[in-house]
Amino acid sequence: MNFEYDLIWNGESIATAPTKKEAIYLKREYCIAFNTTRIEIKKVKERTWDEKKEIIRARLSIGD
Repeated sequence: MNFEYDLIWNGESIATAPTKKEAIYLKREYCIAFNTTRIEIKKVKERTWDEKKEIIRARLSIGD
């Protein structure tokens, strides 16, 4: 089973990384950008392509 890593801020997934190393890097970048230390990394099962498309559509609809 493959895993991905979600970055969680205020209870919402703000990004997904394919590796833990990349997730840690993104966490540092988001902490600087959002001026916070409250970003968490959550290990999740790798999503199917259809699930990824739904996430992208949802983010685009709210302007992310």
